[in-house]
Order: sequence, then structure tokens, then C-alpha cells
Amino acid sequence: MSLPVLYVDDSPDDVFFLGRAFSLVAPGVQLRIIPDGQAAADYFNPAAPGDPPPESLALAILDLNLPGRSGLEVLKQIRQHSRTPGLPVVILSASNQPKDIDACYAEGCNAYLVKPTDSEGLRNIVTVVADTFLKNPRPTPPPVLPRPA
Repeated sequence: MSLPVLYVDDSPDDVFFLGRAFSLVAPGVQLRIIPDGQAAADYFNPAAPGDPPPESLALAILDLNLPGRSGLEVLKQIRQHSRTPGLPVVILSASNQPKDIDACYAEGCNAYLVKPTDSEGLRNIVTVVADTFLKNPRPTPPPVLPRPA
């Protein structure tokens, strides 16, 4: 069974390593990559067709610092102006600034996770994400993970 997960990140290295971590931890995940914030916001526009359609996504993972529009703006688009306002959204960012974390939770992210600096840390994060948001059946509404310490 394939679980479509959207990953919005402009770093080819981050995309590669997250894809590798998912292949090890949750091989049923099919990553759909969008490399910039504007394209991601357009993807969630209710009037625009998407491939796969946003309704089929199991999860969206957003980087915070993106070209075009920020991950926070994409999160706002998902929550306020899309066909998928209840989609679980995880922010995966290098920023550990409290103002960024607070802003994302205020806009309704389900988790804010700080990008680790090693592959073991990334596998641990992917394990938590898969166990929390991709289990069947998925709880409704999806859980919200606590803010990072």
C-alpha cells in the first residue's frame, strides 16, 4: 500500500536524505517533492488540479525557509484556503527559534521538528512521524506533537 506524502523543500540534499530515511523506516511512503513555497501554495489552491490530488495525501512535510513563499505561508494556505484543511502538517526546519515554532503552532501545524545534523537523528524523526501520522487507521483529528524543548 502506497502512502502519498508531500515534502516541500528546496534543498536537494535534504530531499535525498529524507527520502532515504523513509525508504528505511516506512517503505510504503511515496514522496511527492515540491521545491518551492509558491508551487506548494498553488498545489493546495482549491481551483488548481494537483497530481496526486491534495485529498489523497496522508501527510505534508514543509520546510520553513523556502523560495517563493515560506513554509508558514503554505501552512496558512492549507489551513484556510484549501480542500484539505485537516491534513496533518509537519514543519521540518533548521530553525529552532521560539518565534518560528510558536507561529507555526498558532497556524495549526501538527508538529514542528528541528532538522537533525546526522542520519540517525533523521531516521528517528522519520520513525516518530511515521508512527504518529501514517498508521492505519489514522486518528481524526490528527494528533499534535508538543513543541520542541
